[in-house]
Amino acid sequence: MSLAEELRLERGRPIDLATASRFLPLIAKESPREYDLWAKRWLARWLTESPAGTIDQAAEVAGALAELPAEPSALEAIRDAIRAA
Repeated sequence: MSLAEELRLERGRPIDLATASRFLPLIAKESPREYDLWAKRWLARWLTESPAGTIDQAAEVAGALAELPAEPSALEAIRDAIRAA
């Protein structure tokens, strides 16, 4: 069972987007084959839970997610998107 799943079960609800974003660099490093799936799920949640976001913001977040495995500093753009929501 993954740590994210354990947290979800312990809390009785999905982890929030900010917490979920903290797992992204770890997954990119430790499970690169699974990263795309995690990143797409995170982006889908962000799009659903952040209705104030624009298509331009969505493109920026998607770009940051794509860059994250090679450029860990891209996480800051993702965190900015969470704060803006």
